[in-house]
Amino acid sequence: MFISEIIIDGFKSYAQRTVVSDFDPFFNAITGLNGSGKSNILDAICFVLGISNLSQVRASTLQELIYKQGQAGVTKATVSIVFNNEDKDQSPIGYEQHDTITVTRQIAIGGKNKYMINGHNAQQSRVANLFQSVQLNVNNPHFLIMQGRITKVLNMKPPEILSMIEEAAGTRMFESKKTAALKTMTKKDKKVQEIQTLLDEDITPTLEKLRKERTSYLEFQKTKAEIDLLTRFLVAWSYQRAEQTLSASTDALTTAEERVKELRTQVRTLEGDRDNTQQNISLQQKRRDAEMNSALRTMEEQVGNLSKVVVKAKAEYDNKVHAIEEEEAARKAHLAQIEETQKSLEDKAGEIDAARAAVESGQTALQAAQDGVAESEKRCMAASVGASSDGTSLTFAEQIKELQSVISTASTQMKQAEMTISHATSELKTKKPNAKKSESEYKRLQRDVNALETDLKAIEEHVAKLAFDEGEEAKLHEQKQALDREYLAAKDQVDTLSARLSRLTFEYKDPEPGFDRSQVHGLVAELIDVADASTGTALEITAGGKLYNVVVKDEVVGKKLLSKGQLKRRVTIIPLNKIAARSLKDDVVRRAKQEVGEENVDVALSLIGYPAEVAAAMEYVFGRTLVCRTLDMAKKVTFHDKIRARTVTLDGDVFDPSGTLTGGAKASSSGVLLALQSLSKARRHLTRVETELSRVNKALAAASDAAARYQRLISNRDMKASELEVLRVKLDSNVHYKAVSEVKELEETIASSKEQLTASKKQKQDAEKKIKQLEKEQASYADKRDEQMRKAEEMRAAAKEALKAAKAEVQRLQQAHEEQVLERDALAGELKTMQRQTDKFAETLEKLAQEKETLAATLASKKRDFEQADDQLTRKKEKLTAVDAKLRELKTHLKEVQAELDANALELKKLSHDKDKLAREKKEAAATVMALVRQHEWIESEKQYFGQKDTAFEFREGDPNRDPSLCKKRLAQLQASQDKLSKNVNMKVMAMFDKAEKEYNDLIKKKQIVEQDKSKIEQAIEELDQKKNEALRKAYVQVNDRFGSIFSTLLPGTQAKLVPAEGGDVLSGLEVKVAFGQVWKESLTELSGGQRSLVALSLILSLLLFKPAPLYILDEVDAALDLSHTQNIGQMLRMHFKKSQFVVVSLKDGMFNNANVLFKTKFIDGVSTVRRFAQAPSATEKENSSGRKAANTSKKPKRAAKVPAALAAQRS
Repeated sequence: MFISEIIIDGFKSYAQRTVVSDFDPFFNAITGLNGSGKSNILDAICFVLGISNLSQVRASTLQELIYKQGQAGVTKATVSIVFNNEDKDQSPIGYEQHDTITVTRQIAIGGKNKYMINGHNAQQSRVANLFQSVQLNVNNPHFLIMQGRITKVLNMKPPEILSMIEEAAGTRMFESKKTAALKTMTKKDKKVQEIQTLLDEDITPTLEKLRKERTSYLEFQKTKAEIDLLTRFLVAWSYQRAEQTLSASTDALTTAEERVKELRTQVRTLEGDRDNTQQNISLQQKRRDAEMNSALRTMEEQVGNLSKVVVKAKAEYDNKVHAIEEEEAARKAHLAQIEETQKSLEDKAGEIDAARAAVESGQTALQAAQDGVAESEKRCMAASVGASSDGTSLTFAEQIKELQSVISTASTQMKQAEMTISHATSELKTKKPNAKKSESEYKRLQRDVNALETDLKAIEEHVAKLAFDEGEEAKLHEQKQALDREYLAAKDQVDTLSARLSRLTFEYKDPEPGFDRSQVHGLVAELIDVADASTGTALEITAGGKLYNVVVKDEVVGKKLLSKGQLKRRVTIIPLNKIAARSLKDDVVRRAKQEVGEENVDVALSLIGYPAEVAAAMEYVFGRTLVCRTLDMAKKVTFHDKIRARTVTLDGDVFDPSGTLTGGAKASSSGVLLALQSLSKARRHLTRVETELSRVNKALAAASDAAARYQRLISNRDMKASELEVLRVKLDSNVHYKAVSEVKELEETIASSKEQLTASKKQKQDAEKKIKQLEKEQASYADKRDEQMRKAEEMRAAAKEALKAAKAEVQRLQQAHEEQVLERDALAGELKTMQRQTDKFAETLEKLAQEKETLAATLASKKRDFEQADDQLTRKKEKLTAVDAKLRELKTHLKEVQAELDANALELKKLSHDKDKLAREKKEAAATVMALVRQHEWIESEKQYFGQKDTAFEFREGDPNRDPSLCKKRLAQLQASQDKLSKNVNMKVMAMFDKAEKEYNDLIKKKQIVEQDKSKIEQAIEELDQKKNEALRKAYVQVNDRFGSIFSTLLPGTQAKLVPAEGGDVLSGLEVKVAFGQVWKESLTELSGGQRSLVALSLILSLLLFKPAPLYILDEVDAALDLSHTQNIGQMLRMHFKKSQFVVVSLKDGMFNNANVLFKTKFIDGVSTVRRFAQAPSATEKENSSGRKAANTSKKPKRAAKVPAALAAQRS
């Protein structure tokens, strides 16, 4: 695109419409006298291009651009430029379809400003975009070179020159956009800060407050709902408990009334029995007094005297036993002393060994001292005959001869080593390349071997970790077979015993859903554990039928079992809370043990083990019966006046204080407890066998699995081992292996020979050095002989002193050893004496034992006399036994009757209180039920679920959600919390919180958007900065190259370049350097004014060439140049700017004579005029012109009209 025509009307000095047409596409010059209006044509072009800096068109306001500022009748200024747009490669974006583009700008008095493109009104920005798209930015006019710009470039600093490169590269626009973006980011940051401040100071605190209030509100609602649920739960529990209390109190009241009737009947019966018993006691007492006489008293005195004799004999016997024990203790102490002496003797033997070792050590030191004396004697002798000072006994000549022999041997070894190294090195040069040839195959085999070795090692590790024992599985099979047999035998035994004890099986159905079976403890026989099997029969007889009674928690459970338990046989039930258990008093038991011996009688209850919770039932069954070993003992205990208790012997005979005796044959239930013990033992054995069998089965399964894994690993290992063996054979027979072995052997030979060579060299050097030293010592021996003699004498004296000390030490150690031996002999003699005393202890003990046997015989004789007298007394007393027995029986019976009367009276009184209490409970429960039903109507519809499992009204102790007591506490806590919350809760908080949260989220979203935009801008700036720097460096290279070329054209024989400022790079600033010939100037001040102008002009033009514009305007840039330089400028423009149009204002012929078209201006009658003169173009321009015409042959022909139709229409 280039200018083809300019139409000026009313602009500055052009008062009338002036058409400047037929611009040359390449080089146009404008000349004329000063003030003729030649520069106003350039101003008109800038005016149309949309210049905003009016100082560049030498005006301060737009009104100054109108002819005489509108005072000559001209009220507007209009400039139109017609651009040829046939070259579509340089066409503005969006105008490729137009062959010509006419741009018009018009201003009028009053400041009205108007743009038109092809006759259509347009915005200034549209016009600016049109020109900027073809590098014609008039507000940054690098295409416009004014005279003053030359001077400005000469005075530029490095950063300013760099900014010119930036303008040429187009990066200055990026910097301006970047500055604007950074300003925008600053504003965005301020906005973000405002948002953050609003969030921190207003919205977030409000939101936190509302969040807390919402939490309180939700907690309030949750608490309210939980209170309602707990209230219903506790109401249901209260209702059910009241119902149960009502039912239980009614049943208990009925039972209590029946019991009162029964007790009153029993009281009347017992009172009659008591009166009869008192009469019988009086009669029996009279009979006993009649039987007592003086003969019985005499017999009792005789028995007493014999008893004293027996006691005396027993004391003598006990004293003798005590004497034997003391003698035995003395003998043991004596033996302990012997043992201690033996230990001391052994310790002394160790000390003797240590002393002997010390003597041997001393003798060794003595021998060393003697050797030292001999050595010192040798040194003295050597010093006297002229031996060297190194301690040897050889003379200097002998040592030198030995060392010369060593040197000869070392030289021989060095020659041999050198020959070996030479031969091995030549062999290595031959064999090493051969080894390289087959290296790849060898390495492959080696890798395969290494891989197999690694696999084999891993398999071996797995086998080791498996720790498999091949015999373990067979052992486990044998154990399993043995355990299977043992299990079958144990199972048969359990089944057999269970069948025998089928009567002890208590079966029942649950009387109600959810029935707790732990309330039924089972049969008495199943609850006890007999510690001593010999007491089994006695315990069975003691319990009798009660052995098969069923023990339950309370009478309620018993009633449920009897009514709804579907029992298969009749049973007697013992309720633990109702059973009246009475045990024998402690003084009665103590009296019985005193009578027959503590080990011969026990309360039946103490002979069994049982759970603590059934203690009452066990006392009821076993608490009032004694178990004795023999019949006589049982008889004595039973009928004793102060005992009078039921007694059972180990054989099952029963003595009753009432006078009855039961026994003589085995009871039908005999052996039940023992069978139970056997069953329990059999079951435990069966359990142990089952546990062991389960363990063995698991171990057998694990062993089978391990065996399978072991076999797989062994098979895999054997296969890998075979493969490895094959590969090793291949590896050993491999050519490379042999070659490598030979190379390795040669290298080792070379290394060892080098070591031998080094060692031999060192040996030779050391020997030579030693010879020199000996020769020097031999030379100076005469001077040192006296000194060496003195040192040798001192050494001999010191050695003799050491010998003397060693002899003294050996003597001391030998003396100590002899003392230890003497002490050992003394201990041995003492030990023999003690051993002889041991025989005396044995004789004394034997004598005491004989005396003991004599006293034992005497004691036995006295006991027989006592027993005979006692038997006579016993037979006499037996005559009174019936009377005494009857009397004791009656008294015991009277006590029992009276005790039962007292107990019944107490129970009647208690029942009376219980009846009153039950009546009150019944009344209160009924009132509670009615009140709850009235208050809560939902009870009637849901009461069938109260207490039922898996419902909302299930009551379960220990469960925090089902235990009524825990729920009560929870309800109290919730109500207190509810009261506290109700005072502070905000009922509107939910809506307020949603609104505040929405505002908060909106602001956060906006803040995130701003931050994201900021991040994108920063990222884009960073990327564009990199691209800018790349473009700037590229522009610097091109501009620098063209700068030197243009300057050389303008000033032949010179060079010019741009270099980075000192200490910086291209991006920190640029300086201009000039050379004449090969000599570079230090500064531009060394150049003339014209030369400096050429430098500045060359730089400006080189910048223009970087991104060529279609149009360049030069205003008197040759003012400071001479004619030759001016001519060179014309030639340079022709050479370097072949595709741009130049409009040059100049007053020098050397410049405008080179132009293709010359426009001359004149100022006539206050108005500027223009005339066009065509000049012959150069050969180069003709070629360029023909090329351009050839390129546009297919386009429309150039318009011939001087004034376009659009302008004509505008003018009319």
